Amino acid sequence: MGLGWFLDTRNGKQVIGHGGSDVGYASNISIIPQDSVAVVVMGNLFSFVPDGGIKELAFNAVYNLVDWKLKKPVNLVIAPLMCKESFAKAKEKYFELKNNNSDDYDFTEEWLDKLGYAFVDEGKLQDAISVLQLNAEAYPKSVNCYDSLGEIYVMNGQKERAKEAFKTALKLDPNCERCLRKLKKIGND
Repeated sequence: MGLGWFLDTRNGKQVIGHGGSDVGYASNISIIPQDSVAVVVMGNLFSFVPDGGIKELAFNAVYNLVDWKLKKPVNLVIAPLMCKESFAKAKEKYFELKNNNSDDYDFTEEWLDKLGYAFVDEGKLQDAISVLQLNAEAYPKSVNCYDSLGEIYVMNGQKERAKEAFKTALKLDPNCERCLRKLKKIGND
């Protein structure tokens, strides 16, 4: 990172960019100075905007790379089901789509993580926990899944479950400093 800009390369060319989100919005800017190309993506649904995917789609269009398809975040299907019907229906739909429509939907762990934190923002901690448990089930080797789950358990007053989640994260990555800090903080409370 240099002066607030993330530095990367794409096809051997320097990319300078910065992105971020907060409640209500997401934005991302990426510049390839060598080619005088810039892509700016802004959205007003921070938990559901695939800004990274849209950015890649735009770059591919600029460079005439048409072999790439933007997949819909799985959140767009399961979040309404959770709100209107039940988590059980949403979970069933998640696995149905994952087994039958994986070319159309993006199932990367970040989408369930974002959905979990969207429920936190709405004060729906049990819904957040359900989503993050599903994420841990779908990605059992992800440190981030267990770290997020532990964090929400703490918010919900479930310290023992939080400890279990952080310990699982530490089994996966014994060098996870944030997990160690969170686990120590729970132990001191």
